[in-house]
Amino acid sequence: MKIKVRRIGNSRGIVLPWLVVELLGSAELDLTLIGRTAVLTSHPADELELQAALAFAGVKAGRRNLFEQLALNRDE
Repeated sequence: MKIKVRRIGNSRGIVLPWLVVELLGSAELDLTLIGRTAVLTSHPADELELQAALAFAGVKAGRRNLFEQLALNRDE
């Protein structure tokens, strides 16, 4: 899901779809940054959740790199 960063007053922010807020079940969220990956949880994330998020981010980046290389080499 893509969410645009918007200007909110003198700051920047995001607006979460209502379904996401309902699924998280909380009005207050915990934000954890892992490199360039942001993880939102409805409770303080434990170590296992953060490791899973980091692993997912790594797989996603690797897949993106693979597809970029395949696109560059498709005529060869």
